[in-house]
Amino acid sequence: MTEVADLIRSEYVYPEIGERLAKTLMRNLEGGVYDGVSDKDVLATTVLSEILAATNDPHFAFFVRPPAAEGGAADPGSGPSASGLREASVLPGRIGYLVLDWMPGDDDALAAVASTFADLPPVDALIFDVRENFGGSGDMIALLCGHLLPDSTLLLTFYDRSGAVNGEMRTKRQQRYFAPEVPVYILTSEGTHSAAEAFAFVLKHQGRATIVGDTTPGMSNPSNTKDITGGFALTVPFLRARYEHTELDFQGIGVIPDIAVAPEGALDVAVAEIRENAGVGRRP
Repeated sequence: MTEVADLIRSEYVYPEIGERLAKTLMRNLEGGVYDGVSDKDVLATTVLSEILAATNDPHFAFFVRPPAAEGGAADPGSGPSASGLREASVLPGRIGYLVLDWMPGDDDALAAVASTFADLPPVDALIFDVRENFGGSGDMIALLCGHLLPDSTLLLTFYDRSGAVNGEMRTKRQQRYFAPEVPVYILTSEGTHSAAEAFAFVLKHQGRATIVGDTTPGMSNPSNTKDITGGFALTVPFLRARYEHTELDFQGIGVIPDIAVAPEGALDVAVAEIRENAGVGRRP
């Protein structure tokens, strides 16, 4: 618990809140609040509930690290896809449909996604499905947006704990570019987290995408996860992300859809919307 408090105190993006929270956790520890908790998962849930109550920051996480797998390799179908792009297909009517289950930022993943875009048959519209996407790297956001926005478009500005600019996220023009005449729809839900939320947020505010589905959780601020003694891990938001150079973000609010609909019906609604617009999606 001392490690948890120290990490929050030293790294949480909002220093004053982090200091108050760290003091609360230490008072609880010294007062014996956790003495009767012998189950690790129960302890993790208890501590996380205290953290969320104090911060209202859904990007925090405190959990028990799963044990390392023994024996053979894990079933590749049981986890997220290696590139983050689980499915890329063309629906009837020349509608490109891309399902992203996370946003990896390694070179292999970025190259694989760029290659998939380059090889995609001609399409009249695009649908990105991030309804079950747990987030990941800003590098994937920049790549995806590079297929849809002009080169070097400013997407997000990052600020550190002191309020100083820490960096920017800009697009990089990709081999396959979809002009503004190609409508873009993004499907969202409560399972759309972090970097996937940012992807939807920036394209919405750039006027480049229509968001269909449910409001996302609101995990705007980038975070780091570090191991804690005893087999635990703590995720702490350490930067603030703002749209361009404004104060706009989705922290604790979420990305609000342009078309609010139950997530399970979002794809059908997006396809119907596409087909109603100037004949798009009506070709075989």
